[in-house]
Amino acid sequence: EEFVRTIIFASLIFSNIFLTLSYRSLTKSLISTLRYKNRLIPMIIALAAGLLFSIIMIEPMREMFGLALIALKELLLTVMMGLCTVSWFELTKIYNRPTINKILETFNRQTLLIFEIIKSIICKSVFRMC
Repeated sequence: EEFVRTIIFASLIFSNIFLTLSYRSLTKSLISTLRYKNRLIPMIIALAAGLLFSIIMIEPMREMFGLALIALKELLLTVMMGLCTVSWFELTKIYNRPTINKILETFNRQTLLIFEIIKSIICKSVFRMC
């Protein structure tokens, strides 16, 4: 029971790490978002992984969470399980990429048009200088 709980707990932590990386863009892949500059992401990942390893490796913490000590190959399995849980989102990004880009282009054009209309209304009514 403790072994299964450890595998599930570690898989959830790794899937949240991968989800954080994957959700940085709705159109670009997880691999391409790794090139984005964000100083907090490596710190958050290191903190999450460090806490996970501490909980698994330090006996009092492991007992407090009701977990078991697992081997390296089992930990790597949890990393793969975490990556698999996010892969569906990556596949939907690839599938929907043209649709999302069209929606964003339309939204940007409509937004610019709305801003131009608002600007002209404000200039004409308030400032009377445009």
